[in-house]
Amino acid sequence: MLIKIMLEKNCTLSELKKDMKIYPQVLINAKVTDSKKYDYEKDEEIKEKIEKLEEEFEGNRQSIN
Repeated sequence: MLIKIMLEKNCTLSELKKDMKIYPQVLINAKVTDSKKYDYEKDEEIKEKIEKLEEEFEGNRQSIN
């Protein structure tokens, strides 16, 4: 997609990035009690999405050694 935009605008990546504003990433930890820690496993939609992603990425794990 980026290359498509570069071709459409007829400009280089450095020219495109000069208009880009970088914002800091903010991470906020959500506090969850132990009793609710695994409630996501009870939600069928979430379980289906997790299973789909696990199938999609099966075999793509890299060992860190």
